[in-house]
Amino acid sequence: MKIRIEGTPAEIEAVLHELPSIVEIREVSRFYPNRGSASVGRRYVTIVAPVAEEVTR
Repeated sequence: MKIRIEGTPAEIEAVLHELPSIVEIREVSRFYPNRGSASVGRRYVTIVAPVAEEVTR
């Protein structure tokens, strides 16, 4: 599964720091600045989606 995280570099790094406690991360892209903004952008993260049984526990 691929997800997109948008925000400032510091906000994105904070989320990427916490994300491994929730899901298994396979790959993280570089920072892509949003058009018209050097301070806000996005990173793409490939994760292993949790199995439905694990989510309901």
